Amino acid sequence: MIKNVGICDANMLLKRELRRRIRSSLFSMPQDSIDRESVSLVQKFVTSVTYKNASSIALYASMPHELNTSSLLHRAFEDSKRVFLPRVISKENHDMVMLECKSMDELNSWVPNSWKIREPPLEEGRLQSPKDVQLDVVVVPGVAFDSLCRRCGQGMGFYDKFLAACHSSKRPMPYTVALALSVQMVDTVPTDDSDWQIDEVIHGKSVK
Repeated sequence: MIKNVGICDANMLLKRELRRRIRSSLFSMPQDSIDRESVSLVQKFVTSVTYKNASSIALYASMPHELNTSSLLHRAFEDSKRVFLPRVISKENHDMVMLECKSMDELNSWVPNSWKIREPPLEEGRLQSPKDVQLDVVVVPGVAFDSLCRRCGQGMGFYDKFLAACHSSKRPMPYTVALALSVQMVDTVPTDDSDWQIDEVIHGKSVK
């Protein structure tokens, strides 16, 4: 047990340093470079069999200084996908659900939260996953990724807990995919038992 605690503490420190390093690289990237690479990665994803076969897909509205999901959101609505977006229920408990969004106009009508992200409102009649709907694909954000599909998130555990809830829902697990900018690809991402390994990372550069 002491050994496991030591490993967890070491991984926590490694993750913290990895986040610091990659965030610094992202903040130093010109926005037009981020946008250009984002469009290229989105194009790779939307031409994939995974995307084409999906009817319900969880996406996210991007924060500043991360992969720009604007073109992906527009494309998903154009392709008549059922789009779901994350809503944080409790920061303290790291609880998050995916709520259905009907259009870009609806998304743009929502007030950004403290992270400058537009979240769907919790309201009667709005479908959510995993309770109401089985998702085919979840596009997972993150800070860093490696070639073994390990992911380092923002450190809050929202997606790890959401994917654990999907696993416990008795519905088939959604396919998980990340779109990673070149600076987000690293040789190794440290992980522990609470970290969910994703199914695929789409990126445009060799791992460094």
